[in-house]
Amino acid sequence: MICFLRSKERGSALFIILIGVALFAALGYAVSNMMRGGNSGTNIAGEQAKLYAGEILDYGRTLRQTVQGLRISNGCSDTDISFENSSTSLNYSHTPATDDDCMVFERDAGGVSYNQPPIQIFDNSHSARSTYGEYVFPSTTSVLGVGTNAQDLITVLHYVKKDICLSINEKLGVPNPSQDAPADEDGMDTKTPFKGSFSTGQAIDTPDISGQIAGCIQNDSNAYYMFYQVLVAR
Repeated sequence: MICFLRSKERGSALFIILIGVALFAALGYAVSNMMRGGNSGTNIAGEQAKLYAGEILDYGRTLRQTVQGLRISNGCSDTDISFENSSTSLNYSHTPATDDDCMVFERDAGGVSYNQPPIQIFDNSHSARSTYGEYVFPSTTSVLGVGTNAQDLITVLHYVKKDICLSINEKLGVPNPSQDAPADEDGMDTKTPFKGSFSTGQAIDTPDISGQIAGCIQNDSNAYYMFYQVLVAR
């Protein structure tokens, strides 16, 4: 009787071990698929795309709130705002030099950390381009229906993977003209760094994006996708 019970216990333990091995193998397969999706050039798994879209939107909102805070609390004008920081290869040296109280990435002013997003967010077919992997603060771009026709103070993230771009718009309620592509814009200069003055440029003026302070669009002339967030509408 005792031997029978011990034999039954050994059988149950073996069964539990086999279930554990099967679950571990399934988990490994799922993680492997997720990693492959995350590292591919243009596509990414659906749930992962939503997570990355949320990260991008959160940081965009943080930047907007910070800039608004500097204007209200520190009395900074639009042209006083500075994006100078030591973590980017782009030159944001402000002319004329601005007060530290108007610096977004200064610890005792804006207090925001300059965020370099996970590389999995980006379409690596553009990895040789100068703004790949970085948030950019251009001086040349306005958004249709936001403020006047003057250049707005915005941040842009170039070369976002298409699936993440679509997820960003879905989260914002911004129309994607089709399930396969976000709104199409052509030939914008969104790479000239803001250094205290605005330059003539082109508007984000596709009707699908009109009046939206944030969204993701397709820049057709260079065949890439880009997120934008208006920090100050002018």
